[in-house]
Amino acid sequence: MRIYYLDSSAWVKRYFEERGSNWVDSLFESDCLLSCSPLGLIEVRATAARKCAAGAIDAVELAEIRD
Repeated sequence: MRIYYLDSSAWVKRYFEERGSNWVDSLFESDCLLSCSPLGLIEVRATAARKCAAGAIDAVELAEIRD
């Protein structure tokens, strides 16, 4: 089984469409194991909060990402 370490920028691509999102989505659909640092999760949540404050996503989407 392949194991991939994803930094926060890769996890953000899972939730926000940007260059590289298709590749990250394919990892989630595969049978590989994905991991990240606990700080990476904090960084993803902070990015989502910034996007919510900027109006790019709404509070419901923010809550879904946080969960």
